[in-house]
Amino acid sequence: MDPNANNPQSKPEEASTTPDVTPQPQIITPTTDSVPAAESGAQISHTFAPQESDPAPEATPAAPAEITTPEPLAALPPLAPTVTSGVDAAPVVSTDAPNPVVGGAATGVSSSTQLAGKKSRRKPLILSLIALIILVGAGAAFYLGYWTSSSTIYSSSLANSGKGVEAITSYLQQGTGISAKGYTGDGSYQVKTGDTTIKGKLGFKSNATAFEATANVDLGVKNIDVALRGFTNDKADPDIYLKANNIDGLGALTGSEEIGTVVDQLNNKWIGVDKELLQMLESQGGPSKQITTPTKEQISSALDGFTKVDNQYVFTANKDTAIFKVVKVVGKETVDGRKTYHYQVVPVKENLVKYLNAQQTALKASKLQAWITKNDYQSTVDNAFKSAISTANKASDKDQFDIWSDISQRVVYKIRFPDQTKPASNYVEIGLDYKGGDDEPFFINLVSGKGSQNAQSARLDVSLNTKSSGFKVNFVYDGSNGAKITTNFNAQPSATSPTIDKPTDVVPLSQVLHSLGLDGALAGSPLTAGN
Repeated sequence: MDPNANNPQSKPEEASTTPDVTPQPQIITPTTDSVPAAESGAQISHTFAPQESDPAPEATPAAPAEITTPEPLAALPPLAPTVTSGVDAAPVVSTDAPNPVVGGAATGVSSSTQLAGKKSRRKPLILSLIALIILVGAGAAFYLGYWTSSSTIYSSSLANSGKGVEAITSYLQQGTGISAKGYTGDGSYQVKTGDTTIKGKLGFKSNATAFEATANVDLGVKNIDVALRGFTNDKADPDIYLKANNIDGLGALTGSEEIGTVVDQLNNKWIGVDKELLQMLESQGGPSKQITTPTKEQISSALDGFTKVDNQYVFTANKDTAIFKVVKVVGKETVDGRKTYHYQVVPVKENLVKYLNAQQTALKASKLQAWITKNDYQSTVDNAFKSAISTANKASDKDQFDIWSDISQRVVYKIRFPDQTKPASNYVEIGLDYKGGDDEPFFINLVSGKGSQNAQSARLDVSLNTKSSGFKVNFVYDGSNGAKITTNFNAQPSATSPTIDKPTDVVPLSQVLHSLGLDGALAGSPLTAGN
């Protein structure tokens, strides 16, 4: 056995046929470290470590050592020495008369045995490398041939998007369990038209029975503060209050002295509006039936039915049910900083009709159907489905639209519905800007006249965090002639109930309308009596 076999820093050397130094004794002393057992199962309890010796005298030429020709690989002895149970597995090496070393190998061990150990160690190594190469190759084939193929990305992105929608539906039905006592939020906005810029800040807070929204309007020469408060706990008093501060002098801009006087009097005053007045104003167009609000349970039931139908027809690549099919794989594209696969798809008329019928059936089977019947909406709903099915029956391969699937996140990034006459410059996009985590950011993008002087675009982004229940809203409008509107708003749940006080010294809205000469529209209202 090679003395350096267990030394990772040593490399066994083959016997030299032309030694140019006189062989020197090498002392080999057994140690007590353990090495792997032999084939028989007995424990080899010794290894060999070379010991330092005195410097050798100057070498003199010696006759070449006889080299034994290695035997064929099949006849090589085992890597570890064969031992008998109960017998010490370590070879006995005399420290008094060590075997001389010729060309780095002890003459007491044949070179064939030394090479056999070397080749036996290489054989499993080579087999391991071959197995590793096969596994890597198979993994690469799977990754390149299946996992990253356009068809797989398309199918998985649809399925994952369906799961995302399902998660949002579940969140809307059940929430996250956060015991929030209200919400607080803030934001900003800016409006630019020509040389004029109006900007300001936004604020919001709410509790179980009230809310307050505030806005600051920076006109450059004036800073106006507007506040809106709403309450749901008392029908006798006004439910909605509106106040504007620092508006004195603005009424003169209308050119009417009378209006200017009224505006000055309303500066920093709360104006109250109650439900009776609003209902009376709504009735000016004729009698109407009181509409009830659907319950959370009714809405939740309808969402369950719609989600199941969507997963069967929308978020699937199954050709038997999918409402659209891929007609062209455009290829990989980097869109909005994302690596995507771009597909062109067309609707499948037969499946689209089935999908609409299934949605109608799901709606009728839901608890929301009771609300539809109670409020006499059945004919309206039926006509809506009838119109949609009629449109679906006219679908053809000319109704082409585009889908971009995110390669990394495996979700549908966006779907573009282009205009039939000018698809490159007029289109609507809806999508999910998902980047991992608990945020679910949806967006709608409308583009008109792209590339022309009359180009316009509007994009709304709404992101909901399903863990914290916070949300963000961003809106950007780019109009012609440099007009631009930007708005952002963030809201988070509050662990404590925000304080919202009911205003005092309120001016009724009916009085304001009377002062402006508009009380004729309120004839018969109890709120105008005595004014």
